[in-house]
Amino acid sequence: MRLCRILGIGLAGSGMLTFRRSLLITAALVSLRQVSHGQESNSFAAVSKPWLADAYSMPAGSALVEDDNELLRAFNVSLASTLLYDSNVNQANDRTKSAEGDWIWSVSPALSWARKGRDFEAKADVKVNYDHYLQLDDYSSLDYQVGAGLIYHGGPLTLGGDIRQAHLEGVDLYGGGLTEQDSLLFAFSGDYKLSPKTSLLGEFTADYSQFEEQTGPQADRETSNEVLFLGALWKATPLLELGPGLRGTTASSDGEGDRDTFGPALKANYRLSGKVKLKSRIGLDFVEFEEGGSDEFVNAALGLEYQFDPLWNFTLSASRDSEPESTSGGGFRESTALRFGVKRKISTATLGLGIGYESSEFSGGTGAATRPGIDYLDLNTTLVVPFYGDRGRGRLFFRYQDSSSDDLSRDWDGFQSGVSFSYQL
Repeated sequence: MRLCRILGIGLAGSGMLTFRRSLLITAALVSLRQVSHGQESNSFAAVSKPWLADAYSMPAGSALVEDDNELLRAFNVSLASTLLYDSNVNQANDRTKSAEGDWIWSVSPALSWARKGRDFEAKADVKVNYDHYLQLDDYSSLDYQVGAGLIYHGGPLTLGGDIRQAHLEGVDLYGGGLTEQDSLLFAFSGDYKLSPKTSLLGEFTADYSQFEEQTGPQADRETSNEVLFLGALWKATPLLELGPGLRGTTASSDGEGDRDTFGPALKANYRLSGKVKLKSRIGLDFVEFEEGGSDEFVNAALGLEYQFDPLWNFTLSASRDSEPESTSGGGFRESTALRFGVKRKISTATLGLGIGYESSEFSGGTGAATRPGIDYLDLNTTLVVPFYGDRGRGRLFFRYQDSSSDDLSRDWDGFQSGVSFSYQL
C-alpha cells in the first residue's frame, strides 16, 4: 500500500515511478537530506564527505536583496580548498591489515543567488567539488549539486518549496565499497494561520535515490522515501506552541517491496528570548510491509539550541526513524541518532567540538533482521579563523570515526585531519 493510498494523494503511483526514473537517468544527481523545509532527519548520510561541511559557508554579507537596482549583489561566488589526510579511506577492518590511508586535495567552487520581494523569497545555488587522492586515484571524484527554493508569504498563508539534485561519490558508511549516489529531493511546506494562536501545517518530502557500487557485484539499486505530515499548532503561551498531527510514509528498496506507515504525531516548539530554541516531534507509526507482516515504530525528531552568552553556543539534536537501505540486497534501516555540539568564541576565532552517535538495525521486506546492526561514533573538533574581514575563513579540523558491528566488514575506525581555506570572491 503506497502513501498515496494511505492518505489519498496521487503522488506515488506508477506515473511518479516513471517520472522518477526519467529524472534519475537524465539528471544523474543526488540529494542532501538535511536541506529541506520539512526534513527533520539527523541520521548520517550513506555516502558523505564531512570535511566539506563548511566549504560552502558564506560570510554575513550574503543577505537577501530587496532593491531592484542591487540585483547583482544577490549573487555570491565562493571558492574553498581543503588538504587532509584520511587514515582509512576504504573503511577497512584494522585486524585484516587492509586499511589504506591517503592525502586528499579538494577544490570546491560555489555560486548562490537569493532575492527577497514583498511577498516572496527565492534562492538558487550550484556547488561543485573535486577530490584528488594522491595515491588511491580510483577514489578521486567530481561531485556536484544544484538546488532552488521559493517561499511565498501572502497574508495568513506561507508556502515553501525546494528541489535539489546532486551527484556524490565515496564509500558507503553502511555497506562499504566505493559507491556513486544519484538522487532527487523535493520538499514542500505550508502554514496557514487560522488565528493569532492557531496554525494549520502541511509538509511533504520525497527523496528518490540511485546507488551504483563500483567495487561490488551489485550493478545498481534504487530507493525512494516519501513523508507527509498534516497537523496544527496552538500557541499555548507566548513561548510555547504545540499541536497534534498525522504522519504517513512510504519507502521502497530494490527487491524488498514497500514499507508503509501511518500514525499520530505531536509537535512542540519552544523559544525563550532568543537564547533557547526547541523544535520537536514524536509519533507512533503503524507499519505494514508489502511482503507481509506489520509492526509498530516510534519516530521522533528533536533540535535544541542554547545561546548561553555571546561566547558560548550549545546544540543538541536527536532523531529516530526508518529509511530504505542503500546497500546491495535492499531492505530498510531503522536508526537512532544523537548529535551534540558546542562552540566557543575566542577573539575573532571559533572553536567547535562535536559528538555524533548512531545505532542502526537492518531489516528486510517483512521486518525480519537481515544482517548485524552498526553502532557509529563520530568525534570532531574545528577551529575557524576569519581573514580579510569577513570574506575569508581558515579552518583546522580533526575527526575520529569508529564503526562497531558483529559484521567484521563494517567494524573499523579511522581519523581525518586537515586544513581548509574559503573565500568569497
